[in-house]
Amino acid sequence: YITLVCQITNWFTFFCGVRTYSNSMEMVLSVIALSLWVFNGDQVQGKQAVRQLIISVALAGLSCAIRPTAAIFWVIPFLFLIYNPPLISTRSSTWSNRLMTIS
Repeated sequence: YITLVCQITNWFTFFCGVRTYSNSMEMVLSVIALSLWVFNGDQVQGKQAVRQLIISVALAGLSCAIRPTAAIFWVIPFLFLIYNPPLISTRSSTWSNRLMTIS
């Protein structure tokens, strides 16, 4: 039991544990933000896709707030977003619209 008490009360365990959790949280937020990101050349359809991009940017910002070195990673996607904005269409893509454009 003495070993367990020494391990639990060790200051270095608390120092490393918090760092591990913050790194993991930053990675999870970055992965979720990348999965929602609208890449160059993608057609953004409707309000749902715009909300998806806003949520992605918010998660990327939160990731940078948790760990500022994440900004190094997010500089390139944000530059692409600024210089090559996605095409935003207000019409929703339905099967009838797709069939009309094919024929």
